[in-house]
Amino acid sequence: MSTEEFLRLAPFARRAGVAVTGRERLQRLSKRLLFIWATEDTSERTWRELCAGAPCPVVRFLTSAEVEQTLGFRGTKVVGFLRSSLATSLYRACQGGPKRESQP
Repeated sequence: MSTEEFLRLAPFARRAGVAVTGRERLQRLSKRLLFIWATEDTSERTWRELCAGAPCPVVRFLTSAEVEQTLGFRGTKVVGFLRSSLATSLYRACQGGPKRESQP
């Protein structure tokens, strides 16, 4: 699996209600998240905060323009994915491409 696989599956996550945005909402749903996707253009401060506080893996992958294109979330740099078989497939696709990852 790779970037293409991730970009192909990601729009289904939004339609299925698996993709979650917003820091407060991510904190509130933290126990239900499989992983958090932070874009490459996320600030280092945000990246450090996510790595320190997230109870799930945080993956730095692609750019915010690609988030907008695939999920339709404008200006979003951090997206959480709730536990599901679709989110598991997306996480595996993330692991196949170039990225930086933080384990809890």
